[in-house]
Amino acid sequence: MALAVPDGTRQATRVSYIAPDGHPRRSIKTMSKHGSKDWVAESPGSISARLSSANASQVQTRATLGWMAIISAMMLIACYNAYLSYDYHYFLKVAEERDLSDKAGTHSIPNALLEQSAKDWATSRTIQIGLIGIRVSVDDAAVLGTAVLALQSFWLVLVTRRENHTIGFLLRDTDASAQELSADAISGEVHPRRKEINDQRWLIFHAISANAVFETPNGSLMSVYSLRGANPLQAPDTGFRGRASKYGFRVLRSFFFVFPVFTSLIVFSMDRVSYFMRDPFDGVPSRPSRMTNQFWPSLAAYVVLFIPLALCCRKASRFSHATEAVLREYGAKLMADLRTPVTSGDVVQPGAWR
Repeated sequence: MALAVPDGTRQATRVSYIAPDGHPRRSIKTMSKHGSKDWVAESPGSISARLSSANASQVQTRATLGWMAIISAMMLIACYNAYLSYDYHYFLKVAEERDLSDKAGTHSIPNALLEQSAKDWATSRTIQIGLIGIRVSVDDAAVLGTAVLALQSFWLVLVTRRENHTIGFLLRDTDASAQELSADAISGEVHPRRKEINDQRWLIFHAISANAVFETPNGSLMSVYSLRGANPLQAPDTGFRGRASKYGFRVLRSFFFVFPVFTSLIVFSMDRVSYFMRDPFDGVPSRPSRMTNQFWPSLAAYVVLFIPLALCCRKASRFSHATEAVLREYGAKLMADLRTPVTSGDVVQPGAWR
């Protein structure tokens, strides 16, 4: 139950509960300006259910980013094959030098192979999406591909929002520092409830960290290579190697959020340039401007689709960074508490516990 507490104040209330062994115990319920931290309402079952939801949200985020990366890669491959590949330049040269249909000896093996290769290349200029049973020309990839990515980016914002809220509120609700549980210490010994809470915090932290790809407590590319010695993940990020590891991980974790945006820009730019490029289908050596009635309408449609794509990818990236920040804070606080056990000297009111 949430209580209105003025800023900068703290209220602590004793609450009785029944432990798993059947014996009544008492615990601390603290409420501060940073939010409610109530372990009385949490049980192994509720924590397990919330962890399952958190892991499911992480899976949805990875799947959405994976599909967006696949679609972006398909757009780049189709664009390269249509405008920059060896086949494009070869058939452009062939189209300028001769007309296969009028050349004598059309049925010879070299000409038959050349004709078949030309058909295969022309077929490769279309992208077939078997899942929904459609074929899209590479000339429409800039607009239609951006439309698909924009639709996926809407979903990406929703799943990263769910991931941030599910994980963030789980960590906030189960956060309990040594100071907040200091009254659980008796005669230099930690109260059993404190150990139970720390065990649950340890489980929550590692269950989320082990399932995370983009949100990690350690932002480096260092590897674990030995069972002995110092923790390699806690190595200082100074020097060339440390900085390269730190910034290299930042680039990798951000890549999948910006890859669809840059892909859309690249494909659209090539599509605009293609209006002024020679086309093997024209069969003429000149370099005409193929400005058509579709140039400006497609440009307007692209801008309308690109803006939400860029904004949604940026917002999703921010949600991911926020989740990572709260996970790192939770982990740092947990490790500090585990290294500093509560003793009787930390008890604020020694006679308050009965």
